[in-house]
Amino acid sequence: LQLIEKKYTNDFLLKVSSVWQNALENEKLVAPELLRQKKFFNTVVKPYLEQDKIVFIICSDALRYEAGVELGSLLERENRMQVDLEALGSAVPSYTSLGMAFLLPHKEIRIEKKNGNAVVDGRISSGIEARDEILRTYFKKYYPGKQVKAINAVDFANLPLARQEVEIRGCDCIYLYSGKIGRASCRERV
Repeated sequence: LQLIEKKYTNDFLLKVSSVWQNALENEKLVAPELLRQKKFFNTVVKPYLEQDKIVFIICSDALRYEAGVELGSLLERENRMQVDLEALGSAVPSYTSLGMAFLLPHKEIRIEKKNGNAVVDGRISSGIEARDEILRTYFKKYYPGKQVKAINAVDFANLPLARQEVEIRGCDCIYLYSGKIGRASCRERV
C-alpha cells in the first residue's frame, strides 16, 4: 500500500500538479478564442465610451450563457435596444468577487491572501459601494466628463420607471449588479 501511495504521489500527482501550475502561470486554461475576463473593460466597454455611446453592463453572479441569450433577446424585442452578448474566459481561480473585479476598469488586480478579497488598484472591490467608488475614481482620472454608476439591479428594477430614469440620467456607463437570476422577475421588469 505504501508503494502504491508513493507511486501515486511522486509519479502521478507531481506530474499533474506541474502541468496545472504551468497552465495557471501561462493562462492556458481558457480557450484562446474567448475574450479573457481581465480584458473586458478595455475590449468591450471602452469602444462604446470612445464613440460617446451609453453602455449598460449587467453583472450577474453565475449567469449562464443561455440565460444571457434569452435576456438579450427579450431586451431587444421589448425595448428596441441593441444587445451584444459574448462569452468570457473566467479568471483563475474562479469565484464571484474576483470575477466581478475583473469586469471593472483596472490597472492592477490582486488577491488578499488572508481572506481572498479582490483588490482593484489598491481598493477592496467587494460590494456595490466599493465598485461604484472604483468606477468613479477610474472615470475621473481616465474619462473626465463622463459619468459612471454601479447600481444594485434588484433595487433598480423595483423603482418606478420615472425614478429609474432619474437614477441613470447623465450616465455614460452603468454597471447593474445582481446576485440572483429570476426568470419571472426579469420578464416582469424588462
